[in-house]
Amino acid sequence: MKILIFSHLFPNNIDQTSGIFVFERVKFLKQFFEITIVAPVPYFPKIQIFKKWSKFSKIPKYEIIEGIEIFHPRYLLFPKNLLRPQIGLFLFFSTFNLIKSLHSINHFDLIHAHFIQPSGIAASMIGEKIDVPVVITEHFGRLNDDLENRSMQSLIKKTFEKIDKLIVVSERLQNELLKKGYDDSKITVIPNGVDMTKFIPNKKPRQVLNQINLISIGNLIENKGYRFLIKAIKLLVEKNINVKLRIIGEGILREELQKMIEDYDLLDHVTLIGEVKHDLIFDYLDTAHMLIHPSLIESFSVVTIEALACGLPVVVTACGGPENFVNKRVGVVVNKGDSRELASGINYVINNYDKYDPDEICEYCRNNFSYEIIIKKISDLYREVINEH
Repeated sequence: MKILIFSHLFPNNIDQTSGIFVFERVKFLKQFFEITIVAPVPYFPKIQIFKKWSKFSKIPKYEIIEGIEIFHPRYLLFPKNLLRPQIGLFLFFSTFNLIKSLHSINHFDLIHAHFIQPSGIAASMIGEKIDVPVVITEHFGRLNDDLENRSMQSLIKKTFEKIDKLIVVSERLQNELLKKGYDDSKITVIPNGVDMTKFIPNKKPRQVLNQINLISIGNLIENKGYRFLIKAIKLLVEKNINVKLRIIGEGILREELQKMIEDYDLLDHVTLIGEVKHDLIFDYLDTAHMLIHPSLIESFSVVTIEALACGLPVVVTACGGPENFVNKRVGVVVNKGDSRELASGINYVINNYDKYDPDEICEYCRNNFSYEIIIKKISDLYREVINEH
C-alpha cells in the first residue's frame, strides 16, 4: 500500500522540531506502508534579510532524513496571516504538478494530510483531481476559531465534503465539529502516539529529597501559559519549597519570560533551556520528578504522554487536550490561567509523590498511546477508506 503524507509542518534541515509529531508517526507507518512525504515550505528568495523568513531559502527541495525521502516544494505565504483563507489554494497550485508526477510513478493508494488548514484543503483538491482518497488528521487546538470564522467556514465545509475521513486527536475537536453539524460517520478520534522504546521509566527510583526537579516543554508563546507557571514557581519558593524548573522551548516571549524570572528573583529556580532536539528530550525527562504543562489551549499534548511513558506524574491544565486522559493515578488537572492552582497542583504531587507508581503510569500510557496501538488504528482506517473509495 502506497501512502502520500502531505503536511506543511514537517522537520527539515533548518527546523528539526517543526511537525515532529507527524515525523514520529511516519517512522512507524513506514514499517507497514510505502511512504512518500511532500512537505511544502514558504517561498523566500536567497537573500540574507528577515532572518525568520530567509531560513526557508536554505531548505533543499529534496532531502532524506533517517531514511525517509522528503520533497519540499515552495508555496506563497504572506506575513501576519495575510490572505490566510487562500493559503490552501496557493498550496494546491504550487504542489499539484509535483504530486501528479509522483503519482504517475508511485500510484498512490491514499493521501494523508495533516491539519485541515492549509494542507488538508490543498490535499482535498489534489485527491479529487487524481482520484485518490484523502484522509486528514486535525491537530489544530484553535479549530473552533476557524469554524466560527466566516471566511474559513465554507472552506472547511467544502474540504470535509470532499475527503473520505477526518481524524481528530481529541474528543474536544470531535465535539466542536459535531456542534457545527458535521457528519459523525466521517470523523474518527485517534490520539497522538508515543515511541515506548525511546521514552522509558528511569530504573532508579525517583525520590523527593532536597530539590524537586520540574520540567516543562513547549514554545515560548502566549498560548503555552508560561507566565502563569513562573508565577506559580514564585509562590512555591515563597513557601520554602525548593523547586528547580527547566523550560525547554524557544519563542517570541523569551526575553519577557527571562525578565520575569529575574524580577521575581528566580534565577536559581527557573532556567530557560531553549530549543532541544527531540531525540534529547528523554534525557531531560529522565532527570525530572514531574512534568508541568500550563497551556491555555491544546488539541492533545504529545509532551504529556511522553512524560507518562517515562513514568512521570504530570500537572496539566484543563486546556482542551490533556484533561481528557490525565486521571488521578497519573497526575493532577488544574484550571488554566491560574498560578495559584498550578502551584497547588505541583505541591500536591510533591506531597503525595510516593503514591505515583512509575511502572503503572508507563503501563497506562502503553495501553492507550503506544505507536503499536495508534498505528494499527490508522492502518485499519486506511484499508477501510481504500476499500470504500
